[in-house]
Amino acid sequence: MIRRSAALALAMMLAGCSAQPGPAPVQPEDETKGSVTVVPEVPVEKKNRNEIIVGIDPIHNGLNPHLVSDDSAFVQSLARLVLPSAFNDGAMNRDLLESAREIPAIGGAAQTVEYRIAPESQWSDGSPITGADFQYLWHNLAHQPGVINRAGYQQIKEITTAEGGKLVTVSFSNKVEDWQSLFTNLLPSHLFSVGTESFDRVLATTVPASAGRYMVRSVDRRRGVIELARNDRFWGERPADVELLTFREIGSVSNIIEMMRNKQLSFAHITPAETTMDALTLAGGVQTRVVDRDSYLTATFNSVALPDAADRKAVASLLDVPLLARLAAGRSADLGVAEGQPKPAGDPEKLRELGRPIRIAVDPADETARSAASAIADMLRSHSIPADLVQSDMADITAKKVPAGEVDVVVSWQRKKTDVATVASTYLCPGPDAIARATLTGWCDAGTDAELLAGLAGQRSKEDILQLAGQLNEEQLLEVPILVDRRVDILGSGIVGPAPRLEEWPTMPAASVIATAHEWKDDKQ
Repeated sequence: MIRRSAALALAMMLAGCSAQPGPAPVQPEDETKGSVTVVPEVPVEKKNRNEIIVGIDPIHNGLNPHLVSDDSAFVQSLARLVLPSAFNDGAMNRDLLESAREIPAIGGAAQTVEYRIAPESQWSDGSPITGADFQYLWHNLAHQPGVINRAGYQQIKEITTAEGGKLVTVSFSNKVEDWQSLFTNLLPSHLFSVGTESFDRVLATTVPASAGRYMVRSVDRRRGVIELARNDRFWGERPADVELLTFREIGSVSNIIEMMRNKQLSFAHITPAETTMDALTLAGGVQTRVVDRDSYLTATFNSVALPDAADRKAVASLLDVPLLARLAAGRSADLGVAEGQPKPAGDPEKLRELGRPIRIAVDPADETARSAASAIADMLRSHSIPADLVQSDMADITAKKVPAGEVDVVVSWQRKKTDVATVASTYLCPGPDAIARATLTGWCDAGTDAELLAGLAGQRSKEDILQLAGQLNEEQLLEVPILVDRRVDILGSGIVGPAPRLEEWPTMPAASVIATAHEWKDDKQ
């Protein structure tokens, strides 16, 4: 009995020891893969915490800020709170990097940039941030369909690492003047084995490791609640003041008003409904502002399926964009109808000659996009043009249906074309080893490519490239913008934010002011 008790005690001691985390792994030179790591739970004592609760729209898909399917103001804001970037708003992230500079081009490259990662930088599971994270993001953004701003990554020729992965050298086959815009929202590559987990699924349910001031503590899709806990492994300056950020999906403006009155909600960032602003004005006691995100709900034509611009113009000529915007949004108040090209002249008879329906693809998880797609189909049918709705997720639409010419139009949210990278990412041909026709438009033209590459290299001005995009769309009719992503910020009590007046808080093109939550304070502190 004594021997059995001693053996049991020894086994328990060994089990206890094995639960203690070992030293953070060090990346071998030029290694791109690591072992899968379980993210440790971060306990937050409810009775001792300070917390800010924020109301948000329902989340339809995943949390990957690099995917068109997941792109939203909240997902982009979440990424800025939990994921590291080489540069933020044009300024080097001194928490992540010791230096980032152009060096003389090596190995026949057109341009070479060197990054030195801070030695103490690490993910919330203790794994170091290394060049493998740079390599992982490059491989996926350059070669996968359905991603945002891929053009700069397509120009990368090679990424090498040294000094345990902390020295990263990036060589470009074509010069990218705005290289500072690359390597935003790095992902924990050691948790995602290359080739075994598809990029559209890696952040489908959560963000398993963080290197920002916060980390994802829990995601409860059934209740519509996402909790962020302060990242105690964050090594940089100015850690977050608030211990817990709770994001709660809110069904109506009346719920927001009631929760703010009861001190159950401090801030909300939502899509307005028909009477949202009226209700908020009547209720009083809150500050509000309307902000437009740099994103349009867009009908994108697939030139693989409709190679004749006359056919695309015929479809566009039958679309009533202001009506589409109202039907998609489900409101007339506070509606941002997208500005685009004037309605083109078109011959509907050409569509009848196709001898098949116009196939309109949409992700059914996005109710706004689905409503727009359904309305487009009805508008075509009202002119005796047969139309079918093709409902599938964006991964399937972009990787299979668009390249195969199985759909003619895709309705989805697309970034407004305000910079060279966005234009190039929309119209630049895929690389030789990328998935064929990796853009929604399927457009690929050598002459256009030459202009876009010159724009990326800084040899053509931004104004020239934006003008090129306008002319291309006027001639080829590749896109019809429908609806601006209009948002409402609502500030109650409980937050000490960037300024006393909400209208003085910053705005962000892709994210929302929620991205500054690491600077907020609980006014009870």
